Amino acid sequence: MSDMLNHNANPNVEVQYDNEGNVHMVLQRDVQAGDELYKTYGQPTNPSRYFATFGFFDASPPATYCKLFPELEATQELRNLGFGYDRMVFYVRDGAISEEVWDVMLYLMLANDPGSQQQFYQAHMNGDSDTKGQFHQYYLAQTVKALL
Repeated sequence: MSDMLNHNANPNVEVQYDNEGNVHMVLQRDVQAGDELYKTYGQPTNPSRYFATFGFFDASPPATYCKLFPELEATQELRNLGFGYDRMVFYVRDGAISEEVWDVMLYLMLANDPGSQQQFYQAHMNGDSDTKGQFHQYYLAQTVKALL
């Protein structure tokens, strides 16, 4: 039965399995009689998986995953900066870039200056938005160039 559900980035059903292998479809919000039930086929910000696995491109999510770093090892510092499929995104509606993309890109660019890299990282970890903002402003042109 759950194989018959269509995908939606904003599903109204979650498919769950119990210890005996039974499938349970749990509503995530109220639905009306006759409404179609949807589940998500996976991570909505990573549309390549949908195309490769299911043969379609899901254009409904509000954002898509930034794929600038496919070979990058996710160290603890990078994860702390927001490196992850669900946070490193480009927003579809207005083309905005998530703060996590800017932070990870700048952190990687600062690798040639370990002192500055560590100062930027500590500002992030301590919630020091002023210092972090100064770094972003100073390196804005280089960061934009790296993103293009």
